[in-house]
Amino acid sequence: MGITAAGGDKRVMGANIFAGELRLARQRAGLTQEKAAQAMSYSQSMYAQVEGGRFPSRDFAERADKIFNTDGLFVRLREYLISQGITPDWVKSWWELLIQATSIKIFNPLVIPGIVQSEGYARAQLGTNPERAESLVAARLERQQELLERQPRISIILDEAALHRAVAPPEVMRDQLESLAQRTDVQVLIIPAGSGSTLALDGSFELAMIEGHEVAYVETPLRGFVLDKEPEILDARERWEALCAEALPRRQSSELLRKVAKEWMA
Repeated sequence: MGITAAGGDKRVMGANIFAGELRLARQRAGLTQEKAAQAMSYSQSMYAQVEGGRFPSRDFAERADKIFNTDGLFVRLREYLISQGITPDWVKSWWELLIQATSIKIFNPLVIPGIVQSEGYARAQLGTNPERAESLVAARLERQQELLERQPRISIILDEAALHRAVAPPEVMRDQLESLAQRTDVQVLIIPAGSGSTLALDGSFELAMIEGHEVAYVETPLRGFVLDKEPEILDARERWEALCAEALPRRQSSELLRKVAKEWMA
């Protein structure tokens, strides 16, 4: 896929490539935009924006793969476009901020965050197409290295459900969880399944400290938002503190990671 346009034109081209594949899959399935949107639990107007050339979120790509039975095509296509520098403005803006951060806080209730994924886990999440997966995995690992070389303080809170979600084969899941349990450069805390907490239901978010000022990032089904206004940051900070109160201490979290890792190979 030879894409040589630059800047905004490059992003538009990438979004149009995705839109064309999405339109083709919908037409092959014999669905109208309205029916496809309903099947994906999106409004028709939101669906139409992506098919009209708006860069999709990962959630959108995952749901498209599910209803069109495309075996991860749309997730892999989106990741490929990102690996080629074809990213929506909000993703680029957040990454540019993130690599300047002195501390990073991440909450994810669904999957292991990209910055601490093992190579095997990343490969499983990004798809099995050999021609695309390897370049995507390499790009993700390169971003990991670029960020971790700057040695920011990183704290991650995961819902226990993320440890049991079969993103990768059992041996890969085991290795991923064991590697998290052994890390000393990243604090990983787990909200146990029996906590009864509903905080995880509101979705993932990130906080980063940059030059003494905190900024946040949240992603909706169609786009992400970088937040820097004090009321927004205060809300995110209070939510982070509430999640910390629900999570197990670091030692117990590591023990749970090791326990679930063993269960994957039982």
